Order: sequence, then C-alpha cells, then structure tokens
Amino acid sequence: MPRIAHLAPAALIALAVLLSLGGALGGGFVWDDRPLIVENRLIKDPSAVGTILSSGFWQAGDRHDRFRAFFRPLTTVTYALDYVAWGLRPIGFHVTNLLLHFLCCLLIYHLCLQEEVGRRAALVGALLFAVHPVHVESVAWISGRTDLLAALFTLLSFHLIRGAPAAPRPAGRRAAALSSFASALFCKEMAATLPLLVFAWAAGTHPGPARERLRGAARDAWPFAAVLGVYLVARRLALGEGGESLYRLDPASFLATALFALGRYVTLWLLPVGLDAHYPYPPLDGLWRPSVAVAAIMIGVLLETARRLAATRSRDAFWIGWFLIALLPVLAFGSFGDILLADRFLYLPSAGAAVLLARLLSPWLDPGLHRRAGRVALASACAVLVALGLLRVRRTRFWRDDLILFETMARTSPASAMVRCNYGVALY
Repeated sequence: MPRIAHLAPAALIALAVLLSLGGALGGGFVWDDRPLIVENRLIKDPSAVGTILSSGFWQAGDRHDRFRAFFRPLTTVTYALDYVAWGLRPIGFHVTNLLLHFLCCLLIYHLCLQEEVGRRAALVGALLFAVHPVHVESVAWISGRTDLLAALFTLLSFHLIRGAPAAPRPAGRRAAALSSFASALFCKEMAATLPLLVFAWAAGTHPGPARERLRGAARDAWPFAAVLGVYLVARRLALGEGGESLYRLDPASFLATALFALGRYVTLWLLPVGLDAHYPYPPLDGLWRPSVAVAAIMIGVLLETARRLAATRSRDAFWIGWFLIALLPVLAFGSFGDILLADRFLYLPSAGAAVLLARLLSPWLDPGLHRRAGRVALASACAVLVALGLLRVRRTRFWRDDLILFETMARTSPASAMVRCNYGVALY
C-alpha cells in the first residue's frame, strides 16, 4: 500500500499530461522548428557537437536574425539526440517535450511537499501546472523546449538547495544544485533569476535578526551568482557583443510597457482565455493609459501583499516573489523581435504560482478538516482542473501545423509583418 500511495500521484500527473496534451503528438514541425531542427545541419552531424557548444542558438539556422542572439547549446544538443533516435519524425520530438513537462510537474509536486503542504493540495498544485492552458505553447511547440529544460533544471536546482541544510551530504547537494543551475542557463536565459530567488528564499527563512538573515542569504546566493558570471563570459565568447535590439524605449515608455506586460501575465495565469501565439500589443508610449493604471494597481497589490506576508515571515511572500522575479528577463523588450509578451514566458514563473496555490489550499484539502468542507473544496478543485484541461485540449490544436497557426495569428495580429510573411509562406 505505501508503494502504491507513493506512485499514485505520479500516475495521475502523467495521465493529466497525456489527456490534456496528447493531441500534440500528431503535430508537425511548426514555425521556428524548421530553422532550428529541420534545416539545422549541425544536429544531423555527430562531429558538430563542439560547434553546437560554442555557437549561438540561431547560428545553425537563420543566420541573418540579428534580433535573437541567444546562447542555448544544451537545448540544441537535445534536438541532436532526438534526431539520432527519431530522424525527422516530429512525434519523437513531441514525446520528449511531454516527458520534460511531466518531470517539471513532478518537481513541483515535491516542492509542495517540501513546503509541508498536504499530499492532496500538493497534487492539485502539480495538476494545475500540468493542465494550465498557458503552457500549451511551451509543450505542444517543439521549439518551446527551451522553457521546459530551463524550468526543469531551475526547479531541480532550487529543490536541491532548498533541502541542502538537512541533507546527509550538504556539500554534495549544493554542488549538484550549482551544476543543475549551469545546465538551466545553457538551455535558456530565463534561469538567470535563480540567484535572486535563492537570496530571497534564504533571507526569508534564515533565523535571527534582519542583518544576519541578509548575510546568510548572501552566502547562499553568491555561488549561484558566480555560476551566472561564468555563463555570461561563455555567452560573450560565443556571441561576441550579441544581437541588436529591434527597438529601445525611453524610461517612461519602458515603465509603462513593463507594468502592462506584468499585469497581463498575471491575468493570463488567473484567467487563461484569449490566449494567442502572437499578442498584438505594441510598446506603450506613456504612463497615462487605463491599461497601465489597472496593471499598476494589480502589481502594487501583489507587492504589498508580499511585503505584509514577509513581515510575518510567511513563505507565501516568497512564492509571490518567485512569480514576479522569474519574469524579469522577459522585460528586455525588443530582444525578441516584435514579440512584447508570450505564453511561453510564463512557464517558469507559474511554478511559483502553483506552489502558492497549493499552500493556500492545503488547510481546505487536509483530511483533518471538516469532512463536508473538505469534499466541497476537493470537488471545486477537480472541476477547475477539468475546465482548464478542456481549454488546453482546444488550445493544443492550434499548434498542429503552420497553416492553422499562422492563419490564427493573422486574425489577431494582422499588422505584424512577421505574421503576414509566415502566413504567406504557409499558404504557398
């Protein structure tokens, strides 16, 4: 019985992933999959591993894309391994994505348990992450693997460092955490916020007065900052000065655009309707807009809530912070072409939201609660998960092929030159 109880959550998470995203297995290579995989000569050449490890992410495909200077060699290595196993049959690449998503969900489940959340609430948090529609882009799109890998290694690193003080061999666990963090960085730049997350976690959990907590947090975080520094040097050696920004914003425009984007990310996670592969939002040119005011109020409420929780030493403050801190890299507007925000950028941040939700639900889903209230809470959670899963099944269909994807984009972003060009190629 104990063994079955241990395996049951993993089985339920796997089932949720398959039911909500199994339709992706019938999809083909879409959008960036073509230059990064289909037309990428390096992943087809076993002797090119050294070149992959020392080249920019786009140097193997679209060599003329000046606005996406990324260094993600480990992601390209996974494409090469898939090519060895499957050739250019897309189903194999999709299987890998589903497996990576499943592993991320398992890590979230275990992070919830580390937070002393009840098993029912931990499972609900992991299932929410498994079926949330905003993650379709990261999983159903093969090129979304960058977010899956970066999140997997970041979550693993945090899981390891989170439990290091109580581990039999804390030094080995810390070394493994640093290695995992390095792997995350070489998969996608989103992982660069982990030193800040480690610092925030340690500052909130170390005993003693504030000054001692900050010193302890700095001791815990500096090795991660050193790994980040090594990565930045390697990135500079591989890319040189990097790519050009499509546009630059003055301080007022940046602040307005950042507030709007952060507010939109919050609403996309809380109410995942109107999801789009290419949101038709241009940069904002001023602070005096209703959408910016609403977003500013929303972010202000989150920050004030986190501040008050932090004052009581509640770990809920940290998980609110995780959501916001993990979004910092995607505020480099202009570095992603004409994309202001994207669903895939929410993959790592939403891990914090999932753990926070599990913490909030735990008292209601705990078996020790009044039986009737517990049943109502569990039934409500199940209903929400089913609804999100159905939305996810529907959203997965848009990523089956280029024609469906770009036809949908052309309706929502008719003014985008990139969308119109890709739609024309798909029609041709």
